[in-house]
Amino acid sequence: MKIRITFILLFLSLSGYCQWMPITHEFKVRNLNDSLRSKFLITDFQGVVWIGSNQGLLRYSNENLSELIAFPQIITCGAAIDSAIWLGTENGSIFKFNPVTREVSNPLAVADSSAISSIDGYGDKIVVSTFGEGVYLLNGNNKTHFSKVNSLSDNYVYQVILKNGNLIAATDRGVDVVDTRDKKHLENFPISITTSVIYIDSLIFAASYRYGLVQLDLSDQNQSPTKRSLKQITASKIKKYGNRLFALTENGVHEINNSDSLDAYPIIKRPNIIDFLVLKEGVMMALCENGHVVIADLRFSKSINETTSNNTALIQNTTYVFTGGNGNVQIWDINSGVPLRKIVLEDSLVIVSMAASDKDLFVGTFNRGIYKYNFEENTISKIDTAQGLPDNNVLSMSLRNDTLWFTTLSGVSSLLPSGKVKQYSTPRDAPYIYSIFTNDTTILIGTDGDGLYELKGNKFLRIPFADYLAGETIYHISEDGSKNLWFITKNQNLLEYNRELDQFTSLSLDPEGYIMASGGYGNSALAVGNGWLKYYVENRLITLENNQVFESLSGEYINNINFDGNKNILFASGKTLYKFTPEYFDSYPLVVLQSFKTNLNDQKLTASNLDFDINHIAYTFEAIWYQNPDNVKFRYKLTGIDEDWNYSSGNTAVYPNLNYGTYTFEVETGLGTEYYPESAIKHTFTIAKPFYKEWWFIALVILLIAIAIYASVKWQLGRVNRKWLSEKKLVESELAVLRNQVNPHFLFNSLNTLMNLIETKPKVAEDYLQRLSHFYRKILENQDDHVLTLKSEIENLEEYIYLQKQRFGEALILENKLDQKIAETYIPALTLQLLAENAIKHNVVSQSQPLIIRIYNTEQQIIVENIKAPLSNTSVGTGTGIENIQSRYKVLFKKPIEIIDDGTEFTIKLPIIA
Repeated sequence: MKIRITFILLFLSLSGYCQWMPITHEFKVRNLNDSLRSKFLITDFQGVVWIGSNQGLLRYSNENLSELIAFPQIITCGAAIDSAIWLGTENGSIFKFNPVTREVSNPLAVADSSAISSIDGYGDKIVVSTFGEGVYLLNGNNKTHFSKVNSLSDNYVYQVILKNGNLIAATDRGVDVVDTRDKKHLENFPISITTSVIYIDSLIFAASYRYGLVQLDLSDQNQSPTKRSLKQITASKIKKYGNRLFALTENGVHEINNSDSLDAYPIIKRPNIIDFLVLKEGVMMALCENGHVVIADLRFSKSINETTSNNTALIQNTTYVFTGGNGNVQIWDINSGVPLRKIVLEDSLVIVSMAASDKDLFVGTFNRGIYKYNFEENTISKIDTAQGLPDNNVLSMSLRNDTLWFTTLSGVSSLLPSGKVKQYSTPRDAPYIYSIFTNDTTILIGTDGDGLYELKGNKFLRIPFADYLAGETIYHISEDGSKNLWFITKNQNLLEYNRELDQFTSLSLDPEGYIMASGGYGNSALAVGNGWLKYYVENRLITLENNQVFESLSGEYINNINFDGNKNILFASGKTLYKFTPEYFDSYPLVVLQSFKTNLNDQKLTASNLDFDINHIAYTFEAIWYQNPDNVKFRYKLTGIDEDWNYSSGNTAVYPNLNYGTYTFEVETGLGTEYYPESAIKHTFTIAKPFYKEWWFIALVILLIAIAIYASVKWQLGRVNRKWLSEKKLVESELAVLRNQVNPHFLFNSLNTLMNLIETKPKVAEDYLQRLSHFYRKILENQDDHVLTLKSEIENLEEYIYLQKQRFGEALILENKLDQKIAETYIPALTLQLLAENAIKHNVVSQSQPLIIRIYNTEQQIIVENIKAPLSNTSVGTGTGIENIQSRYKVLFKKPIEIIDDGTEFTIKLPIIA
């Protein structure tokens, strides 16, 4: 059935209707006082935005002015060159500013009195333009002046750029090109007052008051450059990002298309914009006179047609984009995004899927079959069960050459160019076929619960890599620019099959909600859910959730997204058509350190060697993600302290009580649940080892302690030694006195005994005299000895007892039971003799009551004891003998003796001295 249908022809002009517009939002910069006058925008090498003003350089952070760098002169312009920002002033000087350390150089006088209008350069070469003195080239310490006298058409220069050794200057008389090596004037383009120039691939684009935007072609050096102009664009500034060109006009910022024709498309429609920037993350930032900032996302464009229905399916060919919903199809111009015309089919018609070639558009519906629209004839044909369709419920469609492949509730079918419908049998274990995908070599079938099949001829075949999808329900299949396959599944959300690596990657997106997704440029894919977007590229998943712009998005209709085969992914939600262009997509937020504090005091960010008494470290950091800074999260760690990452939505890290050593602080950014190691910045610092833990200090302390101990011990030993010598002298004196006491007394008794023996026992008297002589000789030999061996002392004792026995006879008995193994131990001289004499002196010695003196030993002591038989007329002795023994043991051996007198026995216990 072929029907001639009526189109609602819109064919809209660009000025009167919608077209591709970046997604923008505007807000007022906080902390902006009324006296501040903004002049220009600039980004440093870190990606941080700075605002030049009459009060100095302002750091822009998260919709705030977070810092003011004041200068002694009013700044007029600036340029980021390598890691520094160069700033020009009203009186002709320039400053060099380090955005990391915040160090500002001394002013360098360049012009005599004219204000600096622009700065450009690279490496050591800095080129400076002025309002009235031409251009200056600074190369190290050398300064070269270019002016009307030698090379320029006018000294009033608005902007200068340095390219390939040439100056390109925008002056009051047009554009000048000058060779910096010999000041040769290469070209002058008299296009009246020119305020801005830019250079792209041998082309100069100039902003002329008379001719508008002018393109000057320098590719042919042998001919005068050709000239093209866009007169309706009166630009004050021209800037580029990559190969994209943008111009600032009184009505806003436009993008310039310089392909076949010179055209301009509005990016930000707003008057009173002072300056603009294109940032690494793919957004444009515009600064307005009233202190507002406009952010335009250059990656996403949108076009809205309020007259159409909510879209449920999308497809495109090389010329048009088609969106369908509620019985009609909207046709959009693929280049401009302008809605052109609408095709009305039937009321309450549910459009599920579409496919398009350059000749035909196929619309698959629920319960109404397929509609085929022919562009040349402006006719539509309906194919349903009456024309051989096995089922009117169409689920998925894909064009391969001129054959339409589609799935219905009854399985897989194809619509041949002849109009014939062919049906194929369904895999045995698959109740339904949800999706179909075709390319030049393959037809893939996604089933309900039976995984993936390939259709070859009339057979459904399992393919080797499809084992991973066994038992899976596959709702949608697409392909990216690298020929990798992407699947939306029931259990694993979004799956990628990398053909080159022959492996699957599973991306869990939103298991609770609807999603639509499509492969994109290169190895990438875009997924759209309820209120979020996620972009997978280079093995990274970039989350754009919670963005105000995307709050109304919905992934409910799975066929509402498609890759155009070039660089763009087109998708529809509600009544809006979106285009995603990832060309300038910086896939992760950057991070910079804002401050580094030690012991609560600010420290330079370049500081790395810290004093030993610093043990409290604090960092603050900031994400560079101007499109939506509140969406960024952080994770950080300090090596040597943290075993794992610390996760935070805040921007501060504090580490107290650090020991000495070397540490590295590392912080990364994240979006959603993904974090990006590529964004990491590190700062290494060393806390010095305390001097009191250095080996030399420890050695010095040990040495001093040793000296102190030595001195103390020496003093103590001296004191003890002096005391010992004093006591020794006293003991020696006592011993001498004792000897002087013992010798005359004993000699008197011995002589009496000898006289009796001579009268009664002459032979015994002779022997007695010899023994007495030997005894006294031994005493004389040992008179200087304070200590004797026990053996010598026993020998002396036995001689003494023999002499006494001649007096007392058998009434005096010595029992010696000492162990021979202690014979070589030591004992103070006369000890045993004094004890024996003490026993004889104080006890009865008679035949009826003999005196028995016992000597024996234990392991530790020599014991001398006798049974007491006190004399009735005993005189009180001096006690010199016993006390002398005590003193000598104390002085000589530092050991006491034990004296036991229990009334029956008298016992002395002497320590054995080895």
